[in-house]
Amino acid sequence: MKLNFNPGIQNQIFHAYRINQSAAAKTGKAAGTQAQESRTDLAVISHQGRKGSLIETLMKQKMSITDQKNSLISSAKKDGRSMDSIKPQIEAYEKQLKEIDQQMTEVMAKEMEKQAEKSKKNDEPKTEQEIENQRLANVMDLSQGLEKAETVDSVKMRVDGEARVLKSEIKLDKMYKSSTEMAADVSDKEKKLAELEKKSAELLSDIGEIVAESAEKAKEQNETAASKEKEESGGDQMADFWENAIEKGTEPEESNE
Repeated sequence: MKLNFNPGIQNQIFHAYRINQSAAAKTGKAAGTQAQESRTDLAVISHQGRKGSLIETLMKQKMSITDQKNSLISSAKKDGRSMDSIKPQIEAYEKQLKEIDQQMTEVMAKEMEKQAEKSKKNDEPKTEQEIENQRLANVMDLSQGLEKAETVDSVKMRVDGEARVLKSEIKLDKMYKSSTEMAADVSDKEKKLAELEKKSAELLSDIGEIVAESAEKAKEQNETAASKEKEESGGDQMADFWENAIEKGTEPEESNE
């Protein structure tokens, strides 16, 4: 299997992609201006992202876009708007999520390609089949890690959705209930909200750890394979040395140093 990458991935991993901000403006996240629902802004991963985990950065951006999409749907339902009225925005979000998934796949594949190339720099390189098997194993490890991260992400989405509902209920309670009723209900709901927000943060951290662990595991596998190759190559060279010495009828002199 030959891993091919488009020129954009080869020359610049940090892609620029569009993130729709209409939902953020609708819910107050983009304060200051009244944005139209069809407006989009260009977001580029900054150079600071290079210092951390690119995969983790992409995962966080994916979650952010997912949250914005869910917020748009929730807002439309509350306003009594049909799903058809926000269909263009939803499709835009889905396209962005698909692009991020593709980018994550390409970044991971490129990293595996780089690691595989390192294993070739030995006196006795692996066969093409062995290199291919190692690549497949590494990609499989990363794929499984990503699937696990996706599962945790789905849990986080449910937690975030419940938190948004609670926020709305607290707001309505403060507006329409009497002081006595409101105090008790709001207190309980605010405690629950705090727990949900804490859980969401923990899940986000778990996702980052899962992805980082998968990438580190693949890296260690490549380094172990390369080290093993080097040892085997060194052993073969020593065997040749002694064989030549025996053919000449002499033994190599041992160093007295």
